[in-house]
Amino acid sequence: SGEDPGGARCKKRSLEDLNREVDFLRSCLVRTRVKVSQALDNLLEHCETYIEYDPFLTGLQPSSPWISEDPIYWQLNSPLVDVPTEKRVKRWALSMEELVSDPTGRLDDTLKSTGGLAFIRMNSTSFTPVLSNLPSRGLQEFTAYLRKEYSHENIRFWLAVNDLRRSAQSHIQRKVKDIFDEFLAPGAPCEINIDGKTMERVHQELRTPSRFTFDSAAEHVYALLLKKDCYPRFIRSEHYKGLLTAGVQPLQKKRLTQDPGQPHWAQDENMSRGSRGRRSPLVELYHVGSPRHLA
Repeated sequence: SGEDPGGARCKKRSLEDLNREVDFLRSCLVRTRVKVSQALDNLLEHCETYIEYDPFLTGLQPSSPWISEDPIYWQLNSPLVDVPTEKRVKRWALSMEELVSDPTGRLDDTLKSTGGLAFIRMNSTSFTPVLSNLPSRGLQEFTAYLRKEYSHENIRFWLAVNDLRRSAQSHIQRKVKDIFDEFLAPGAPCEINIDGKTMERVHQELRTPSRFTFDSAAEHVYALLLKKDCYPRFIRSEHYKGLLTAGVQPLQKKRLTQDPGQPHWAQDENMSRGSRGRRSPLVELYHVGSPRHLA
């Protein structure tokens, strides 16, 4: 033991403390480290990729509804749309994860799944969970493309496993059996192609069926078959190019100011003030709390 500069006695470290420190230092030796320059390059690349989708940097089209009080932006980007915007379709090409997580859906598919507008009116308070369980618009288009290519068994299996994870406990055993019989059993009608090691793990999990029985197979299908094979073909396909061409292109509202150095929020404010003869209440709230106002 010793004393620190302040005069307090340092606690003597035990053998257990030293062993713990040795284990920590050994783990640091094998830890993957990224150079600062490489990390910065990755960060810059990510920012450049997503700058088009950052409303603080590029503004909203056709205008910001928070400032202009124009609801068109909400209508174009609502959860249910017949035709998505071109900007949203372009985002599907960034990564498989963007395609899968796209929040919009197709209106006619939702009505078909829920029983029509009468169901929506009767269950307006509980319709949000219904929307959350429906596949995203990007996933719907991806599935439609694979169906035309006669290779949609992989996406169907992946969707079935995702549904299994969210199912009630009372339905687990039945759904596990249905998924195995349809996709993994010998001679199954929609048999998927997985390696022997993954199949062996699935058989081990089948001894005690749970909502996670097919997770290893689903990860294999997603990483090797969907993400590396089917997804690139979809992005290069005429199906995707057609969606991109048909995508809605909202026209930017004409600005009343032409000052190139003025930020887009200030231009939206001028548009709102000029078109209505008064400042938007939202803009008033912004200015009351802004540093310029406090100054």
